[in-house]
Amino acid sequence: MTRTTLDRAAESPALIASAVPTVILDGEFRICAVNPSYEAVSLQRRDALVRQEVFVAFPDNPRDPTGRSQLLSSLERVLGGRERHHLGFLRYDIASPDHPDVYLPRVWSAVNSPILDEGRVVGVLQQVEDVTSIALGPAAEAVAGEEPISLSVALAGATATLAALQKENSQLQAGLEGSRVIGAAIGVLMHQHKIRRDEACNLLRLRSQYSNRRMRDLAEEVVDTGLLPPAR
Repeated sequence: MTRTTLDRAAESPALIASAVPTVILDGEFRICAVNPSYEAVSLQRRDALVRQEVFVAFPDNPRDPTGRSQLLSSLERVLGGRERHHLGFLRYDIASPDHPDVYLPRVWSAVNSPILDEGRVVGVLQQVEDVTSIALGPAAEAVAGEEPISLSVALAGATATLAALQKENSQLQAGLEGSRVIGAAIGVLMHQHKIRRDEACNLLRLRSQYSNRRMRDLAEEVVDTGLLPPAR
């Protein structure tokens, strides 16, 4: 059941379409999925990340080995407490894709949220924002003529980042939950009508169009009643 839930989350269109860098971890902190935005900020491709433990994929910078312990503490807190946790500013350097021994300075604003299956935490949805330029200012990007960033500007940027992450996180969580319900309804229709998965999906989609109802609402009714509501 756990793997099915995480697989559905990994295949969610909401995940792929999200502009916020997002990674899905299982209960042992192995990477199940990342979206294109996450690939861009992590400087790694999906194929190189999936199925790796996150701390293997992103080892600590030997010169600043603090990121792992802070991230691990947050992830364990989410798994144990079943509540969303905002990390604040997390210094976690990443290895250069061209020179693995060279670490690039990075500061992240991260939100970790539980992925639930029937009330049980089965994984973590992590969303990050690269706030290196806000947190480190000119030390991170030595651009000629760049003005130092004041503390008030940095705090304002951090607040805006958190608000954007939390809004996107809620939307993505809703999208993942919708995908889970739709997947369950498709399973019911496959069993009931002895049809393939793609046929069951099309049946639900067409009934949604003819009934002028959201696909998720129909799916919830199918799961609750075991029947596909008639077109209205």
